[in-house]
Amino acid sequence: MRRAKIAASVITWAGVALLVFHQSEHQEVLGRYSWNYAYFLGLAVIFAGAVSHANPSWMDRIYQARATIILSVSSLIVSIGGAELVIRLIDPLGVSHYELFAEYQLDKQPDPSLVFRHVASQQKQYGHVLMTFNEHGLRNRPVQAKQPEEYRILALGDSVTLGWGGFSG
Repeated sequence: MRRAKIAASVITWAGVALLVFHQSEHQEVLGRYSWNYAYFLGLAVIFAGAVSHANPSWMDRIYQARATIILSVSSLIVSIGGAELVIRLIDPLGVSHYELFAEYQLDKQPDPSLVFRHVASQQKQYGHVLMTFNEHGLRNRPVQAKQPEEYRILALGDSVTLGWGGFSG
């Protein structure tokens, strides 16, 4: 058990040593750290000290319960993996759109800067979602001349911003 305590001490102090090498953007403390990071580093030092000087009885209890801990974590991983597999195979709510997504990916065109981009001025139906792309390859109607005092917003994002998934068109 003495070796486990030494190993835990070495690991926590090695973590503190790695944290010391960080250099914050706002260098207010010691010309290197921000105040928030300095507080965090102080807590890490306190934690490492507590682990180093702790009574090893808590490590004994964890060591004795190791079989139960390993069994619990393993069963959790297997249960979550099994549930994921069943949901993907059965698709009980009809939310799977892997085939439509594959078709969508194949409809993109290569681009030297972006890797892939949407085809400009295209309108296509994916499932029950109609996607319209303007002359810039953005999901929108064709761009008209900007009116005085008109504001335009460009929304960059993921599949939610695109409107993928059949919830909006």
